[in-house]
Amino acid sequence: MITNLTFTNRLSKTTLISLGLAAASLAFAPGQAKAETRTFNIAPSGANPGLNVTLDDTTNPGSITVKVDIAPGSDGGKATTADISGIFLNLPEGVGTLKVSSVAGGPATTVLQESGKVSDLDDGVNMKGDGPAPSFDVGIKIGYSGGASNGGTPDDFQTTTFTLSGSGLSLDSFTNEGFGVRLKSVGLVGATSREGSLKLETTMTPIVVTNPGGGTTGGDTTGGDTTGGDTTGGDTTGGDTTGGSDSVPVPEPLTMGGLILGAGGLIAARRRKMSQKG
Repeated sequence: MITNLTFTNRLSKTTLISLGLAAASLAFAPGQAKAETRTFNIAPSGANPGLNVTLDDTTNPGSITVKVDIAPGSDGGKATTADISGIFLNLPEGVGTLKVSSVAGGPATTVLQESGKVSDLDDGVNMKGDGPAPSFDVGIKIGYSGGASNGGTPDDFQTTTFTLSGSGLSLDSFTNEGFGVRLKSVGLVGATSREGSLKLETTMTPIVVTNPGGGTTGGDTTGGDTTGGDTTGGDTTGGDTTGGSDSVPVPEPLTMGGLILGAGGLIAARRRKMSQKG
């Protein structure tokens, strides 16, 4: 009986030590967290508004959720805004035909996709300027009329959210690719008439990367030029946008619990061994 009891105690100690070491090794294993959200912006220039853009691959698994918001400008201390009428994107080789689905805000009413050939979505929703019009791979018209009203019904959107899905599409598909937006009804917030018009173009470079479980890292990522056009008083040119990109692995809460459990197992085993020697 003594022999069997001794064997059982040794087995229990061995099991505890093994579990403790396994839990500890998991705690120090590289985290599996990946980037969830990337954002970039076009800063307001002068009195003109800009944009804040968020790209998210977790809200709708298998798709990229794109949220575009007007970033108000300032004219003599008064906020300026605009109607988002069209969004234009470039994508890398290997991305297939996209499916675009509206989520909230201004609806996606027209979608064109043709590599390097999209610059006009009709109703004045285009990227044409004084020089050659920049061409994009994808164009998404927001709303119906290309203005602030559609037959008397408000068609004035300061935010829009839609999903993009297609083969080969990921958050990385947008990095360092061209982005353009057509803004109409540019003017003071609350004004009865907003007569300005604006076209902005930039390069999509993420300035924030958020990891699940917390932790935001910075880096040195340089954005492209922001260029306005077709505005009252002439062209408007913005500046460069800089930010960070790389994500870092972080320990998950369960692995930290495993570390504590493993340490407890090791301490318990050592105490039993010392009591037996005593």
